[in-house]
Amino acid sequence: MGNINSVELSGHLTRDAELKVTKSGYPVVTFGMAVNEKRKNSQTGVYDSIPNFFECVVHGKYGEAMCPHLTKGSFLVVKGRLHYSEWENQGQRRSKVEVVVEDIDGLGRSKPEYAPQQGRTANYSAKAPSAPNSRPTQAQTELYDEEIPF
Repeated sequence: MGNINSVELSGHLTRDAELKVTKSGYPVVTFGMAVNEKRKNSQTGVYDSIPNFFECVVHGKYGEAMCPHLTKGSFLVVKGRLHYSEWENQGQRRSKVEVVVEDIDGLGRSKPEYAPQQGRTANYSAKAPSAPNSRPTQAQTELYDEEIPF
């Protein structure tokens, strides 16, 4: 059996998404996400909600198109893969694991004041290019524009 690197998370954004563009003009979007986990408190017997924080990155035009809609507090489901990286900073070894997002579902708000406008739904699905490090073709870009309801 081969290796599997797949992750699916649902939670709320901890900050607005940030768009950065590489020197070659390639867009990269980053955002933080909080995912709550229920744990039983051994002393009280009550289940507590413990947040887990994840750093997420979306590559290419898909991320660029999604960026304005990825705002703090938004609820969403992300699907992707984990990516581990190491580097050295001022003589100290650093590392991180981030979620490379390939698909975003259920973008919306959980608060009543953010109810969808008439004729629109809060949940949708838009799929990223299959190779996140490659630039989407013109046909792919047009396809995404038709799938995203905003």
